[in-house]
Amino acid sequence: MSQKAFGEQHKLGSASMVWQYLHGHRPLNLKAGCRFARGLGVPLEQFSPRLASELQEVLVAVGPETAPTEGGQEYARIPCVELLLKKGVKGFSVKPILPAASFIAFRRDWLTVNGYDERKLLAIQSGDDGMQPTISRADLVVVNTADLLPVDGLVYAVNYEGKMLLRRAFRDVGAWWLHCDNPDTQRFPRKQFFAKHCYLVGRVIHRQSESI
Repeated sequence: MSQKAFGEQHKLGSASMVWQYLHGHRPLNLKAGCRFARGLGVPLEQFSPRLASELQEVLVAVGPETAPTEGGQEYARIPCVELLLKKGVKGFSVKPILPAASFIAFRRDWLTVNGYDERKLLAIQSGDDGMQPTISRADLVVVNTADLLPVDGLVYAVNYEGKMLLRRAFRDVGAWWLHCDNPDTQRFPRKQFFAKHCYLVGRVIHRQSESI
């Protein structure tokens, strides 16, 4: 693709403008960086860690966005992010899933009826096969980060020694355990929930899957 065609297709301006960006004669701003990322099909951080950091700060500061639609109905836009976790650290940070600025939309009245604060919701991807067939690898799930009290039988996002896992909580013999729905217990054995080794990130309230 020529620079002229790339600029027109991705709204970056003329061929001269694209050339100036590519050769450093014009500094990249956040809008142009995101458009290059979408056009090239690569994460923003791959060619501009500075802009990726700026975008992360914006998403965290602004929180979920709302957008009016026809008929005046409002939808909350929950950002799709990757959780950045550390072993032994209770908190977390996020970075957006790129190259596309992704989100999942929910009716705000549905969120209100269920008592969800849209500012506490995040959409993340399942990282393994531990919850199959309920949740497949790469399925998007929405996590309520305000819900940190384990309830027997419900699914949670967990920081397990610095790794994000989706697991079902169960109470057994006086202790909490993290179970997998995957019947292959050799690959995915249950793990005891120890406060020093794992922390709840939030409860899974929604799943979006392309698996049928």
